[in-house]
Amino acid sequence: MPSPTPSRRVSSGVTVALPAALAVLVVALAAPAACANDAEPGSCFRGHDNACVDYDRARAAAGKRMCAGMTWTAGERSCPRDARLGSCNKKSGAEWIYAGPPNNYGPASAKSACELNGGTFVPAPSSSP
Repeated sequence: MPSPTPSRRVSSGVTVALPAALAVLVVALAAPAACANDAEPGSCFRGHDNACVDYDRARAAAGKRMCAGMTWTAGERSCPRDARLGSCNKKSGAEWIYAGPPNNYGPASAKSACELNGGTFVPAPSSSP
């Protein structure tokens, strides 16, 4: 006959199985560790292909590591706004695409490049004078 699961009466008068109480304790202690990867938000501008990705707190530490050798800018939504053609939205996230060298994209070629790489292109709002 299997032995019964040890239990303990807690102050509210409810009986809790010790393994369940231990699981709650482990989750409670692990929760702060899950936030340990949070970092200051920022963006990575890839000059070699005129693209920029904004990273929130949850993804910033990884984004900054991947940005080595490129231009990291601290701050929320810090990708440049000038010369934006639009965003290329993929399963992995969105990136801004810019006009100018080295790729010299225009709206149509930026859209084609985005779609060729499995993304959905959303044109940047036109600025009003």
